[in-house]
Amino acid sequence: MLLYLGIGVLALPWALVFRGAGLSLGNAAYMLWRLRTEPMQFRVSFQGLRELVAMLSYTFWGKAMDGIAGNMDALLIARFLGPEVVPILSLTRKAPDLSRTFLERPAMAFMPAISHLFGSGDVKRTQEILLRLLRMIIWLMGLAVVGFLLLNEPFVRLWVGAKLYAGSTINMLIVLGLVVTVVVSVLSNLCYSLGNIKGNSLTLMAQSFVSIFLMYFGGQIFGMAGVVLAPTIAMVVVSGWYYPRAFIRLLNLTWGEVKTLLYEFTRVAAAALLVGVSFTLVNPLTWLEFISVSVALVASYVVTLTFISTSLRRELVTLWTRIK
Repeated sequence: MLLYLGIGVLALPWALVFRGAGLSLGNAAYMLWRLRTEPMQFRVSFQGLRELVAMLSYTFWGKAMDGIAGNMDALLIARFLGPEVVPILSLTRKAPDLSRTFLERPAMAFMPAISHLFGSGDVKRTQEILLRLLRMIIWLMGLAVVGFLLLNEPFVRLWVGAKLYAGSTINMLIVLGLVVTVVVSVLSNLCYSLGNIKGNSLTLMAQSFVSIFLMYFGGQIFGMAGVVLAPTIAMVVVSGWYYPRAFIRLLNLTWGEVKTLLYEFTRVAAAALLVGVSFTLVNPLTWLEFISVSVALVASYVVTLTFISTSLRRELVTLWTRIK
C-alpha cells in the first residue's frame, strides 16, 4: 500500500517498522493478559543464574551474528552493483521470504510443548509428534517451491512491474535457498527445544561468519547470483550436516525412521515436478488469471501428492473423520 502511495523504496523499511511495532504491542498485551488471568506466583531466585547467563550469552551472539549476516546482502549488492539494484532483489524474493513465516512457524509454535514433553521423559511420543510435524512441513514446502518457481515472475510483474523482477536464475536460487533455509531453521528450532542450546548457538555463529565471507567474495565475482547463493552454501556446509545429526541423536531415531522421512521428501519432490511440468506454459496476465492459476496449482498438487503419499492419505482420512 505504501508503495502505491508514492513513498517509493522507503515502503520496504517502513513496512518492517509497522510489522515490528505490531508484533511487540501484540505480544506485550497478550503477556499482560495472561499474567492477569493465570494464578501465577512469583519468587526471586538466583539459583542457576550463572548457567542461565552463559546460555543467554551464546544465544545472544548467535542471533546477533545471524541478524548481521541476514541483512548483509543488501549492503553488498549496493556496494558492488549499485543501490538501484537492491529493490529488484528485495521485491523478487518478498513472497518467498513471507512464505517462510508459514513454513517455519509450526515448529516454533511447538517448541514449548516439545520441551515439556521431552523433559518429562516421553521420548517415543516426542518422536511421533515431531516426525509428523516434519512431514507436514515438507508437504507445504513442496507446494511453496513449485508455486514460486512458476508464479513468482507473474506475481512481481503484476505487483510492481516486470522491470523489478530479478530474472529466472535468481528466482531459482531464491527458491533453492528457501528450501535449505526452512529445513535448517526448523531442525534448529526443534534441536533448541530438545535442549541443544549451546550447540545451536555456536553453529549459528559459524554459519554466519561463513555466509558473510562467501557473500562478500561471491558478490565481488558473480554479482547478485553470488550474494544470493552464498547463504545457501554456508548453511549446507555448516548446518546441513550438524542439525540433522543432532536431531537424530537427541531423539534416538533409527535408520528406518530417517529413511521413511527421506522417502517422503522424495515423494514431495516427485509431486512438485509433475505439477510443475503440467503448469510450465501457464502465464497469467491479470490478477484474476493469477488467482485462478494459483487455486488450480494448489488443487493439482494436493491431488497428486495424495495419490503418491500414504502418509498424506492417512492424515486426510483422520481429518475427515474428525470433521464428521
